[in-house]
Amino acid sequence: MYKLQGSQWKHCFHFVLADILLLQIILCIPFILGKVAPSAVREYLLLQFIITLCQVCAIFFLNPYSDIYKRGYLKEMKAVFLQITFVFALTVVVIFLSKNASFYSRLSLLIMYATALVLTYFGRIFMKKLTPRIFKNASSNRNVLLVTTNQTAEEILQTLQGDRTDSFQICGIVLLNGSNVTGKIRGVPVVATAQNMLDYIVSNVVDEVFFCTDGSMHVDDQLINSCVNMGVVIHYGLESLHADMSGGVMENFGGYQVITRGLKLVSARDLFFKRLIDIVGSLVGLFITGIAALFIAPVIYIKSPGPIFFSQTRVGLNGRPFTIYKFRSMYMDAEKRKQELMDQNKMSGFMFKIDDDPRIIKGIGTFIRKTSIDELPQMWNVLKGDMSLVGTRPPTMDEYRQYEHHHKARLATKPGITGIWQVNGRSDITDFEKVVQMDNYYIQNWSIGLDIKLILKTVLVVFRGDGSV
Repeated sequence: MYKLQGSQWKHCFHFVLADILLLQIILCIPFILGKVAPSAVREYLLLQFIITLCQVCAIFFLNPYSDIYKRGYLKEMKAVFLQITFVFALTVVVIFLSKNASFYSRLSLLIMYATALVLTYFGRIFMKKLTPRIFKNASSNRNVLLVTTNQTAEEILQTLQGDRTDSFQICGIVLLNGSNVTGKIRGVPVVATAQNMLDYIVSNVVDEVFFCTDGSMHVDDQLINSCVNMGVVIHYGLESLHADMSGGVMENFGGYQVITRGLKLVSARDLFFKRLIDIVGSLVGLFITGIAALFIAPVIYIKSPGPIFFSQTRVGLNGRPFTIYKFRSMYMDAEKRKQELMDQNKMSGFMFKIDDDPRIIKGIGTFIRKTSIDELPQMWNVLKGDMSLVGTRPPTMDEYRQYEHHHKARLATKPGITGIWQVNGRSDITDFEKVVQMDNYYIQNWSIGLDIKLILKTVLVVFRGDGSV
C-alpha cells in the first residue's frame, strides 16, 4: 500500500515551527532588556500575538518556503530579509492603526528586527543541513527504481538527488535503450534493462518505480501494468507521458509532476490510524505474552530442552528480510527434518504444511499452535514496525526465492499476525495461488474497517480452533 504524498508544504512544516518558535524567543528581548514598563506588560503580550499573526500572513502571502532546499546562501538571505521585513513592517502598521505605538520602545523593535534576521537565517541554514540526515537515517526510506534512457539519466538523477524533502532513495537505474547492466551514473548502479527489469524487481527490495524520459521514447504499457500487478507503486513523469495512466493520481515526486498508480493508494491519515491500532494492540499483546510465558515457557523447556522462543528470517514489505519471533512449538531438529517430509507436503505451491507434523512437540506444541498462542511473541515485530496486526502471511526465504512475478504483489503491504487467509480456512486452504488471490483482495480492498473486521473474526476462529495447525 502506498501513502499519497499530498501537498509538499508538509515537508517544510518544521521550518514553519522553527521560525515561529524563534520569533517567540526574540519577542522576550524587551523583557530581558528591561524596556517594558509594568503598565505596558499587557501591550507587549498583545504584541507577541500581533507579530505571530503577521508571521502567519507572511507564510501564506509570500510563500517563503518554496524551493527552500534548492536555495543557496545568498538566496536564502534574501528570502529571510523579505519575510522578516514584511512581518515587522506589517506589525508597525497594525500598531500605528491601533494607536498603541506609544507603549513600545523603538529601540526594542529595532533590536528584535535585527535579531530576527540573524537567528532566522542561521536557523534555516542549520535546519537544511540537519533535515537530510534525518531523512537519510529514517527507517521509512523507500527504494525507488529509476527507469529512463542513457541521454536523460544523469539530468534526472541530479534533480532527484537534489530533492531533500522526501524519504526515498534511488536504489538502481534501468536503461530502456541500454544493452548491459554495468557501471554507475552519479553513484547509482545500472541494475537492469527493460528486458530483465521485472526479474530484478521480484528478487530485490523495490518499493516504487519512476518512469521518466524526455518524451522521445515510448514506455511499453505492458511493462507498467506488470509493475502495478507485482504490487510496485509506479510514478510516471508528465513530461514523458505516453502510457494509459487512468486510475492514477497526480502528485509531486522528487521535483517532478507525476501520475502515480498502485494496487492501493491510501491517505496518510488512514495509515496513521492503522499504525496507531498496531501500537496499542501490540502493547496489550506483549502484556498477555508476558503472562503466557510464565506458564508456557517451563513446559516447553521440560518437553524439549532448548530456547523457549523460535526465531526465523522471514520476508516482509516489498522483500525486506526481518526476524520473526514465536514460542517454540517444534523440536530442536525441526528444520533439518523438513526435507525428509517434503513428499508429504499438502500445499500446492511454495508453502509447506503437513497433517500430524511429527516435528511438533507433543502436548504443549500442539496446544499453543491450535490456540495460536505460539504467535503472541510476534507482537514485538508489530511494535517494531516489521509487521502489522493484520496483513499477509510473511513467507520464508526459501519460499520467496521461488516467487514468480505476480507472487510479489502479496508483499505490497506489511505482513500480519492475522489476515484474510487465516480467518478463511487457514491451513485448510492448500492451494498457494488461492492464498495469493486472497492476499491481493485484502490489499486492493484495504480499509480500517476491514482490519477491525478481520481482528474480530480472528478471535472467533481462534476460540473455535478452525483450520488450526
